[in-house]
Amino acid sequence: MPLTLKRAFTLMNASYSQDIWKFKNQLDIRRRYFGSFWAQRRIAQTTLNFNAILQIGSTFDLSPYARRHDIPCFSYHDNNIYGYLAGKNNLPERPRLIRKAVNFEKTVYQNLTGVFTMSRTLRNRFIDDFRLPEDKVFYAGFGCPFAGLHLPVKDYTRKTILFVASHSFSQKGGEILLEAFRKVRKTHPDARLILAGQTLSIDQPGVECVGFLDKRSKEGLIHYSQLYQDATLFVLPSYNEAFGEVFLEAMAHKVPCIGTDCCAMPEIICQNNSGSVIPPGDSSVLADEILQYFENPNTLEQLGRHAYEVINTEYTWENVIDRIRQHASERMLS
Repeated sequence: MPLTLKRAFTLMNASYSQDIWKFKNQLDIRRRYFGSFWAQRRIAQTTLNFNAILQIGSTFDLSPYARRHDIPCFSYHDNNIYGYLAGKNNLPERPRLIRKAVNFEKTVYQNLTGVFTMSRTLRNRFIDDFRLPEDKVFYAGFGCPFAGLHLPVKDYTRKTILFVASHSFSQKGGEILLEAFRKVRKTHPDARLILAGQTLSIDQPGVECVGFLDKRSKEGLIHYSQLYQDATLFVLPSYNEAFGEVFLEAMAHKVPCIGTDCCAMPEIICQNNSGSVIPPGDSSVLADEILQYFENPNTLEQLGRHAYEVINTEYTWENVIDRIRQHASERMLS
């Protein structure tokens, strides 16, 4: 879609509240209809030979093009609109807007040949929330960019916590973690908390704010990886996570994780024996969990080893491609 159109839609959704502005912009189906038109136009202009379409997310409805050319169309997701709405605190009163957005996504999924998800948790949500047939929704997984690292020996007696979030500090549980960390420091005054991903000004003993790191640059990626290598515990007590790629990044560096018991976090962390989850919003429970790990470095080492192993056997792009190829072929032949 041309940049001028994107800006026009953004301005049409303007509001005095930045949260409402973002919410309206996210759910605006006019953007999706125009985006679908431009996406179909770009596909029609390509000179490449292809026998299927795989779109990322539900931004586009490509079914008109797919039907005209008798081409199967699939999608790949980290979330859907029900997951997005479930993660919104103080949801704006926009029932008509929400209804239209839900109906748009429902139409997209009904017209697709198949749906691929990054997590098994999300696969179940598609089946339960959108009433899609089980043989139409497939778990594909996700490929961790740090899979296959050769790492130095980690000293799990060091008490270094890492928190990574590029946006929404409060929604990601940042304030809850700061509160819990104050309690942890009373028992372990040498404990450190590294906050990375966004520019923050926090004056609290033991807390270091790294800011944004651009993983697209070699220098930024090296620095980013070093933060994980220096950490002994990764904590992201988020109220909602579309998928949770940062947990996989930590696990790839042999860093155990603490998340919350919602979305795909229990699947990624607990089912892979790589840490634990707690209820969101409870700093006391979080502090106790951190203290328990700090007092048992052998447990941290064991969990870190499990995490590293599962990243290199489950969360690789080779696995994702194999699953998509297998299920897409089956759907195309059926």
